[in-house]
Amino acid sequence: MKRFKRVYIEITNICNYNCDFCPTNKRELVQMSVDNFECVLKKMSPYTDFIYLHVKGEPLLHEHLQDILDLTYRYNMKVNIVTNGSLLKEKEDILVNAKSLRQLNISVHSVRHNKTKNIVQEDYLNSIVDVSNIINKETGAYISYRLWDLKDTKNVDEYEKVFNFFEKKYDIENIKNIITKKRYVQLHKNIFLNIDTIFTWPSMNNDILSIEGSCYGLIDQIAILVDGSIVPCCLDQEGNILLGNIFKDDIGEVLKSKQVLDIIQGFRRNKLINPLCQRCGFRENKRS
Repeated sequence: MKRFKRVYIEITNICNYNCDFCPTNKRELVQMSVDNFECVLKKMSPYTDFIYLHVKGEPLLHEHLQDILDLTYRYNMKVNIVTNGSLLKEKEDILVNAKSLRQLNISVHSVRHNKTKNIVQEDYLNSIVDVSNIINKETGAYISYRLWDLKDTKNVDEYEKVFNFFEKKYDIENIKNIITKKRYVQLHKNIFLNIDTIFTWPSMNNDILSIEGSCYGLIDQIAILVDGSIVPCCLDQEGNILLGNIFKDDIGEVLKSKQVLDIIQGFRRNKLINPLCQRCGFRENKRS
């Protein structure tokens, strides 16, 4: 049976931030019901051990987050959460008691790029670090603070205050020098600060970047959108490469379909078969 290193499940496509690096959501804004989420787990549990509550949206907004995380534990899944961090304090008790939580990825760059809320950066950083430290201590979960707009590390100086903040919080020196060379720095046991480059989200409105290349979509990962749409990866945020619907279709049959096999064989031959893949800036940046 096919096994994926990760399966992305979009439990909501609603977000409380409006960041300029994130494409405008053109789909209906909804959250996945708990029953539908369990349906996804039942169908996908034979195919992976790792669930990522992420495609678009802010997962901590889900009104039944506790039930969602309880189900992942019941189905023996390890969970990674990607969040802008704004609701960590509000959801602290739920996360501290989440037995399935493996990793918390916090998009620190969101506070700088959010266009709708005037947030004091130091207050934001203090809040996410204080709660993250508690979650790490109580659960052992990995914490990854992420800065995603350091284009080839040329904009590192823009984050001088952020680096100074983390140096004081974790009693570490020269974060700027370390992270520029290694692209990450370990702040504490299982706690990291990572930098990465902004990428162009794939869109059929973009120019073709390449017709050659490979990717981990459908090989190491697959994604389920909030309405059940099955897509190859977490970047097909509009469901352009629609492979089926998890609520209606047999996932085993979907994975054996000609559409899926053609895409996979294309990647293995270094060919980008699908037009969306040909327009994927993330794939270009990552050389994946």
